[in-house]
Amino acid sequence: MGGARGREALLVGVSTLFTAGGLWLAVASHEDRRPALGVVAFFGLCLGVSIWMLLERLETQRSLAARSVEIVGSIRFRARGGRGAALSATVAAVMLVVAWAWGGSVAGWIAAATALLCGAIVPVILFGPPSRCAIVFEPAGLLLVQPSFALRVPWDQIAEARILDIEQTLIIALTLRDPAGLKPIPRARHEVSSVTARRVARSVAMCRRWSDCDLTIGPAVFGLDAVLFLRAIETYVSDPGKRDRLAPRPELEAAP
Repeated sequence: MGGARGREALLVGVSTLFTAGGLWLAVASHEDRRPALGVVAFFGLCLGVSIWMLLERLETQRSLAARSVEIVGSIRFRARGGRGAALSATVAAVMLVVAWAWGGSVAGWIAAATALLCGAIVPVILFGPPSRCAIVFEPAGLLLVQPSFALRVPWDQIAEARILDIEQTLIIALTLRDPAGLKPIPRARHEVSSVTARRVARSVAMCRRWSDCDLTIGPAVFGLDAVLFLRAIETYVSDPGKRDRLAPRPELEAAP
C-alpha cells in the first residue's frame, strides 16, 4: 500500500502543477482563454480525485491497527450509489466544460462523448440493479443480497479472507472450503432458475481463475471500510461464540 500511496501523492503533485499552469495561462492570455480553462477544468478534476484517493488510502492505513471488530448483526448494509453518482455527475460537468473549451477538436468531441456517458450512468447507479444489493452479517453466515437472489456464506465455510488491491480499489477475497455448496436463495417474488445457478457457478469459476479465490466483495460499495470489514469476517470465522450477537436485536426490530 505504501507504493500506491506514493503514486497517489505524485498524482496530486502533477495535477497541482498542471492546474496552476492552466490558471496562469488563463490569467496571462490576451487571446482566447477557453483552451486554458479546459486545462484547469480537466486537471482540477484530476487533482480533486487524487486528493480523495490519497485521503482514502491514509484512512485505510489507520484501520490496519484494528485486530478484532464486531458489527451490528442482521442489519442490511445497502449499496450506496450516492458517491459514485456524484462522481459521475461531476465528471460529466467537467467534461462539458472541456468540450466547450476545446470545441471542434478531437479532444473536444471525446470530452463531449465522455460527458454524455457519465451523465447516462448516474440514474443507473442510483436506481439500477446494483442499488438493490446489500450485505447482512447473520449468526449463520454472511448474506450477500442480489436483486433477484441471495447467497449465504456460512462462517465455517470460509477458509481464508484477505484483501486484494485491484486498480487502487480494495476488494475482499474469500476462499471457501466447499465452493460447490454455494447455492442461490430465492428472494420475494423471484424464483431461482438454472440460469441463475449457472451464473453463480461462472462467477465462482471466474474469481478462482483471476483472483485465486471463490468470492470477491467490494465493501466500499456498501459504505464500509475494507480493512474493518475484513477484521469483522475474521472475528466471526475464528470465534463462533460471538456469532450469536449477530441475531436481530429487539430494540432495533421495534424501531420505526
